[in-house]
Amino acid sequence: MAQGEVRFDGRAIVVTGAGRGIGRAHALLLASRGAMVVVADNGTDMEGDDPSPEPANSVVEEIKASQGKAVAFTEDLGTEAGSTGAVETCLKVFGRIDGVLHNASTVPNLVKVTELSSHDMDVVMRIN
Repeated sequence: MAQGEVRFDGRAIVVTGAGRGIGRAHALLLASRGAMVVVADNGTDMEGDDPSPEPANSVVEEIKASQGKAVAFTEDLGTEAGSTGAVETCLKVFGRIDGVLHNASTVPNLVKVTELSSHDMDVVMRIN
């Protein structure tokens, strides 16, 4: 262990948006420092479409290959059932929850807010 390195041994953390990008980097870093990680990501594209379990499952496999502990959660976190399910998964699998690191976000069509359709605005508000 590097001097001054912050450790998360025995801590259980839900990381949203953990299938790609900065969420993935956070999940891998936390796991490398001892955290048990719920990789919460339904794998949609930036428009909030085409969900896939593959991004979350891939990160879980990467963590496990490095001797870490992780589980995938691939439901829509933009719903009450989905967000509750992520917490319940953490409690069921790891017996505790010590934190949530929220990275999940979407930017439909990469346009100005004033140009978003009502559907796209709803997606942004539910996820971000």
